[in-house]
Amino acid sequence: MASDRGVPKYSRQDLRKATRFTDGDYRGINPREFYRRLKRRLEEIQTKNDFKYETVGTQDSDLDIISEEVGQKTGRLDGRLMAESDWGMLGTGKIEYKPYGPHGALMIVIGLLVAVATGLAEELVYAALGGVLVVAGIYLYFKTETGEFPVAERTSSGF
Repeated sequence: MASDRGVPKYSRQDLRKATRFTDGDYRGINPREFYRRLKRRLEEIQTKNDFKYETVGTQDSDLDIISEEVGQKTGRLDGRLMAESDWGMLGTGKIEYKPYGPHGALMIVIGLLVAVATGLAEELVYAALGGVLVVAGIYLYFKTETGEFPVAERTSSGF
């Protein structure tokens, strides 16, 4: 979604979805100096071993100064600056899941049907086979496995 000239266009609603954003009215500022300082401050934020943000945007393409009355120190500006960080590893998470749960439930149902149907027909060998299916199904249904996955965080800021 990035445009050829720098920072992609976004609205205030889009900014609210960012991790952090700043929106404000400033009076009596030099817009070019303000933009340079803000960009430099974002680029100088450090983590343990590296700089946190990489900024996107330049004054030439993302800072528009619209003078309303020349010589009266009035005007309006539209400036856009975006900073994104790399993915930071927070640790690992663990999850317990039942990979054979549906198979076990199906085996329990089939085993019960076989055991009941053959038990009523007095076929004890097949009824015992149904009982074995029920026991195997219960084992598969309650068997859990543990998996690990990485937990990472990425922050982005817009101005």
